[in-house]
Amino acid sequence: MYLRPTLSSLALPLLFLAASAVVPPAAFAADLCRDVNLHCRGFEPSWQFTVGLDDEGDQVLSFADPENPDWQTAPLVVEACVLAISPDELHITSAGPLDLDAQLISETCVEPNEEVRPISIKVSFNQGAQTSSPRRLSGPGCCKLLP
Repeated sequence: MYLRPTLSSLALPLLFLAASAVVPPAAFAADLCRDVNLHCRGFEPSWQFTVGLDDEGDQVLSFADPENPDWQTAPLVVEACVLAISPDELHITSAGPLDLDAQLISETCVEPNEEVRPISIKVSFNQGAQTSSPRRLSGPGCCKLLP
């Protein structure tokens, strides 16, 4: 996988800008997390996740890791927070046992299969978080916005 910085489409910077919009003081204290729907995946190590709202309106991250048992049928679902760092950068953190920490940047990302995505990601997480011997791993990946 290689990253190729380009001018992003108008839609992506507007999404990042909307996610970083000024929040009234009362709401600011209550919740800094933004409602953003994403699908991200990486290779070497192989992983993928989606971020979105659950049925109760809480931001959650659904993480598929081949090192976890039943990863294909029951991905690990944990609470997550998407923070807007700037109009072109988001930061995602999740609860344990995954403890995901990711930086997303509005730049073109090309996957190994040559599929082009509008967002690149650098992620660190506990691989095999649902096993008796998880290990901390880091790696790059690509993301796309979901409707």
